[in-house]
Amino acid sequence: MAPGSPRSPSGRDRLLDLEPLVPREHGERRATTHEAGTLFDLWRSRHWTPALRAAGVPHRGPYAIRQTFASWAIAAGLPTFEIAATMGTSLEQLSKTYAHLLPDSADRARVALDAYINQAAEAAERACDERDSRRPGALHLA
Repeated sequence: MAPGSPRSPSGRDRLLDLEPLVPREHGERRATTHEAGTLFDLWRSRHWTPALRAAGVPHRGPYAIRQTFASWAIAAGLPTFEIAATMGTSLEQLSKTYAHLLPDSADRARVALDAYINQAAEAAERACDERDSRRPGALHLA
C-alpha cells in the first residue's frame, strides 16, 4: 500500500462518515475514501484556492493550517499534551513532527520550574511566618 493511499491495508476503500461535513439536504452522508477524496478536491478548487487568492496568500494545502496551529501553539508555550489533544494526535506523533520547533524547550522548562519552586518556597515561608505570629509568646524578629 502506497503512503497516503485511500485504501485500507486489505486493499478495500474505507467508508467514511461525512455527517459533520455534508448537510442533510445533500442526501447520502457516507462515502468511500475515494469518493471523499473527490469531494475534497472539489472543495479545494471551489473554496480553498479562491480564498487563498482573495487573501493574497501564496498557494498551500489545507494541511498548512494544522502545521501553523501546531507551530504557534508551541511557540506560545501551550502544554504539548493540550496541543496533542486539540489536534487529535498523540504526544509521540506531535514530538516526531514538531520537535524541531522546540529547540529551547529545556531552557523554558528550567525557567518555568525554577519560578514554580521559588513561588512554592515563598508561599511556604509566608505560611510559617503567619503561623508563628499567631502563637502566644512567639518571638517576633521583623
